[in-house]
Amino acid sequence: MKRLSLSAMSLGIKLSVLTSFSVAIVLFALTLTLSHNAARQLEQLAVDDMQNQVLGINEMATMFNATLSEEVANYTRLFQSFLPKRFSRDDSSRIQVGSFSTPTLRAGLKTLNLDQIAVDDFLDSTCAVSTIFVRDGEDYIRIATSLKKEDGSCAVSTQLDRSSAAWRSVNKGEVYRGLATLFGHRYINPILAGAGRQRRSDRHSVCWRAD
Repeated sequence: MKRLSLSAMSLGIKLSVLTSFSVAIVLFALTLTLSHNAARQLEQLAVDDMQNQVLGINEMATMFNATLSEEVANYTRLFQSFLPKRFSRDDSSRIQVGSFSTPTLRAGLKTLNLDQIAVDDFLDSTCAVSTIFVRDGEDYIRIATSLKKEDGSCAVSTQLDRSSAAWRSVNKGEVYRGLATLFGHRYINPILAGAGRQRRSDRHSVCWRAD
């Protein structure tokens, strides 16, 4: 049986073989290039799709946060309507609230220390938690609140945590708005200054469960 060799082939056959081989190499290289480009395009499409999804989720979260913050702000304004407009603090007149001897806080002629009527009525009307603080030195003590502890008891006579972002803001006379973890639950709450002559003498907050 005779073996075919390139030297034994005619020039035309040699050119045909070389041309076919060259075309095969070119097609192989082109296939690799197209496959690589297609893979890159698919990868970019996947990245773009993920970015669009992340952007959509971020926009939804931003919208939800804005809506919830506005809802809490509306509840805060509503809670303010439950109380007389003028706040005053009397350091010379102390009221025992749990283990704390607290300055007397008044709204108009109404003493707010241990007066649960406004916060409980507000909870019944809106299902939103509200708290009235009185400042004593560098501490803010809950003198009336519908906030509950982990055991279900009322959180009156507890302090605003000094390590919290809320304490740092209100201690500088600023309004705090944001998340706060209170007795095992997360809330969205603004803490606002009262309208008394001493701007930081009292605070009130409305909290909305965020978990």
